[in-house]
Amino acid sequence: MQHTSDNTNLNANLNTKQIANKLLVAILCVVSFGAGYYAHQSRQINACEAKGQVAHIEGSVVECVDK
Repeated sequence: MQHTSDNTNLNANLNTKQIANKLLVAILCVVSFGAGYYAHQSRQINACEAKGQVAHIEGSVVECVDK
């Protein structure tokens, strides 16, 4: 009887670790996507400034306009 209980605990621990790993991967994906989005937007703004223009941000679109 003890053997079955040990297997159940082992399976529960493995399932918990698998869920934790999947959750960690999902969180890292979201953070990575957000960082990439803001890095891209920053590069667009810098490109506008390099051309001597002003960056106009509307939603997720960055548009360069003359001063």
